[in-house]
Amino acid sequence: MPLVVMCGFPSSGKTKRSVELKTFLEEEKKVRVIVVTHHRDNVDKNHTYTDTSVAEKELRSTLKSDVQRFINRDDVVILDAPNYIKGYRYELFCITKSAQTPHCVVSLYFHFDFLSVFYLEIQMTGQMHLQYAG
Repeated sequence: MPLVVMCGFPSSGKTKRSVELKTFLEEEKKVRVIVVTHHRDNVDKNHTYTDTSVAEKELRSTLKSDVQRFINRDDVVILDAPNYIKGYRYELFCITKSAQTPHCVVSLYFHFDFLSVFYLEIQMTGQMHLQYAG
């Protein structure tokens, strides 16, 4: 079954849509769904995405290896992470082709005014507090 790659800015609704898609596929289509996410206990988003690129590269590598391990012809794999690097998405595309399964990219965007407020909040507090209601 396919790989679904969620793509978008922080707090654009990737996780919310991933959960909705997982629920729909499991309940309505009776398909097994595996969600690979960057929300992990040992990952601090503020550190990973604002610090040097080393932590982010390690996280992308872990996510890619998880996708490669789980992808097969029977299950749907949803990758819930920013996935904003085109070369990284191409590597995921190559994984799906070697597994002979389709894939799609779901791009999530939101209005610029919300983005401005969101990043202003980060600058003022140093933390990501806002959640886009979608």
